[in-house]
Amino acid sequence: MERPKYYYSQSESVLTIEILEPNMNENTVHVDFASDKLTLIIERAGGKKVTVMCGSLFNSINVSKCKLKYKDEKFLVKLSKEKKGYEWPKLFGSGKKDGESTTSTNGSEGQSSTNGNNAAINTSVPTVDTSKAQNRPYASTRDWNEIERNLKREEEEDNKEDKDGAFGRFMQTMYKDADEETRRAMIKSYQTSGGTVLSCDWNEVAKKDYEKNDRVVPKGQEWKTWEGEKLPTKDD
Repeated sequence: MERPKYYYSQSESVLTIEILEPNMNENTVHVDFASDKLTLIIERAGGKKVTVMCGSLFNSINVSKCKLKYKDEKFLVKLSKEKKGYEWPKLFGSGKKDGESTTSTNGSEGQSSTNGNNAAINTSVPTVDTSKAQNRPYASTRDWNEIERNLKREEEEDNKEDKDGAFGRFMQTMYKDADEETRRAMIKSYQTSGGTVLSCDWNEVAKKDYEKNDRVVPKGQEWKTWEGEKLPTKDD
């Protein structure tokens, strides 16, 4: 059975593998992260399993910080490098340790992205206009500066999702284990204050009017009407 194509790109801290297989999720993707190995198997319709990749990585990874991200047309495997500060010349193989130079003498094995058949592909990878390009260390038309910017943007989005998700899970657990009065306090304080107050004390919240006299505003900000008129807060 044909394996899906994939390619990878990287920053100095994260290597991202994009597997071009649509409609995947946590139930159809089976991944085994080890400090220096990666095994990835997908399950297609009818329960047919396909091994996408399995082997020793070029260098070690931080397993606890590796993650998967699913999209409609593909899914991403993000490998957090154990040793930051340099790029891997290839995904699999024996690499030099402790951040030694890893420059490859083979241009096709250097910065180029690869698919499951070890052939370069250009799917959704930024390229540069060769007629205007400056001299580059690799004979490649891929815009690696743009790829690095995209990777950093994805890392920032992932970090924000992680923080938002952690807060949401904390709120759910707290609400689930609370009694009726605590739940009422949490709902009223958070909703009527516009998210600036979260209290579990109903005796206190019942007396407050966070929409008017007890309005709370974060430091450096202020409440205004749609017309731009400043609204009073409890600190005024």
